[in-house]
Amino acid sequence: PKPSPSAAPAASPTPTPTPTTAPSATPVLPGSISEREALVAVYHATGGENWAQDSNWMTDEPLGSWRGVTTDRNGSVIELDLNRNLLSGYIPAGLGSLPNLRILRMSGNDLEGTIPAGIGNLSELTNLELDDNNLSGSIPAELGNLPNLTWLDLSGNDLSGPIPTELSRLTGLTVFALSDNGLTGAFPWWLKKLDDLLILHMSGNHFTGCMPEDLLGIWIEDLSSTHLPTCREALVTVFFATGGAQWENSTNWRDSAAPLAQWFGVKTDADGRVTEIDLSGNGLVGTLPPRIGALIHLELLDLSGNDLVGQIPPELGELTNLSTLYLGGNRLHGCVPANLRKIESNDLNSLGLDDCQ
Repeated sequence: PKPSPSAAPAASPTPTPTPTTAPSATPVLPGSISEREALVAVYHATGGENWAQDSNWMTDEPLGSWRGVTTDRNGSVIELDLNRNLLSGYIPAGLGSLPNLRILRMSGNDLEGTIPAGIGNLSELTNLELDDNNLSGSIPAELGNLPNLTWLDLSGNDLSGPIPTELSRLTGLTVFALSDNGLTGAFPWWLKKLDDLLILHMSGNHFTGCMPEDLLGIWIEDLSSTHLPTCREALVTVFFATGGAQWENSTNWRDSAAPLAQWFGVKTDADGRVTEIDLSGNGLVGTLPPRIGALIHLELLDLSGNDLVGQIPPELGELTNLSTLYLGGNRLHGCVPANLRKIESNDLNSLGLDDCQ
């Protein structure tokens, strides 16, 4: 079975959520309501009368005596732990009015609706655990405003869209779990810069591209289940599919230790992403593998003047950053993926092939 954050301290087991209808939340400015009012809003928005445990909620007792609430010596709320407590409904924006909140746990409930952007106002937050609910919509970019966050678990929901690049500012993360959602877009390369990362769960989404191999050394990860190759693996596939052993120059292509930028004909950017492949006139034979489409940061691909055969893989049409494409002087057949005609500099007319329908 795949490892999960529940294998690490203080995480929660995975329950089975039950769908309900979530009302829409009204934006609340941080500090515009009291902390007691913020907790009352949580109670009403999440079906408090049906919680498994709600001792002292909605009473005049000190907030620290309310079930799941921890306060500091000044009576300010620093932890709200409502894991597996039969919460339903939605997460209210009023949570943004708990300025000293450090830990927010609502895992394993039946919450729906979106994640409030106001959570990004909780500058003291270290743990945000909303996994195993039915939350939908996109991940708020405002979560990137949480400088102290070390644990972010949004797995097991119905979130969609790309991962906001603003999350790259969460440099102290030790747990980053987004598995089993419907997230899309390019696999986030900035993850390789999170030096403290111990647990990374990304499977069960629809990411594109290739992964930095650095991430494979993380203590607990499920990257093999994403079915994405590392960029090194994508290049190795090209090597074997095009008769690499017979290339005129294959310097470092079979050296597992050499940085990709030192492979003949390959250039990378400052983050190590492959941006150029120039293997023109290098004795390539065989066919172009579909896996070349995983190199989504490619800006130049020159394979002209070789002896390649077969069809142009449609996956080449997914290389949206490509501005230069040269395939002339090969024996390709079939059709040209329509998107490739839009590339600024190309020699596709020399192939004499029709566009794919």
